[in-house]
Amino acid sequence: MLVFRPHMLAADSAYPVYVAGGIVVWNLLSSALSGGSKVFVSRAGVIRNINAPMMSHILHYVMLLNCRAIFQLPVVAVAFMLQNEPNFAVAWMAVPGYALVVLAVIPLTLITAITGARFRDLSNLISSTMRFLFFMSPVFWQPNGSNWRTSLALVNPLTYFLEVVRSPLLGVYPSGLSWLVVLSVAAVAWLVGIGALNRFRNDIVFWL
Repeated sequence: MLVFRPHMLAADSAYPVYVAGGIVVWNLLSSALSGGSKVFVSRAGVIRNINAPMMSHILHYVMLLNCRAIFQLPVVAVAFMLQNEPNFAVAWMAVPGYALVVLAVIPLTLITAITGARFRDLSNLISSTMRFLFFMSPVFWQPNGSNWRTSLALVNPLTYFLEVVRSPLLGVYPSGLSWLVVLSVAAVAWLVGIGALNRFRNDIVFWL
């Protein structure tokens, strides 16, 4: 509670959209990592009996997550309009920001799905880790000033995933660093994910 208190009491019209935008992105990332580890396991029967590309299962799951995010958009829209001066000229940048997050989420889901097929307890580990990271990431609290929370946010890559979507809704262009971090994570994740899929494609069926 001490983490949230300074800003839960602040009369800031931008705070609702700050929280709403952060929750949408966080739910996408958390579901992709924790739920993604069970994608191949939950589709074991289909994978054994139907010769379909492994990536089709990943894309289907990510599409499902995006459908869930769409149902959260009205809340974000209302919070955006409740701001004193909503900036429509900058808000559209949230769209390419979200697209970039999804671009990174796809290979991250693939990596956790492959690992989760081999190690069935991975989903529990990821879920516990994400609950911890939730409090360590600026979803509710704002990293202002020079304090330990600001330092924590700067070294937390999840901060930049939040900011490329949330900053435009607050009327601020995302920083170049935010774009760079998310692009770098996406590039590395694609390299690792595709490499792992090529290496373990045939093994996945035997693990299930």
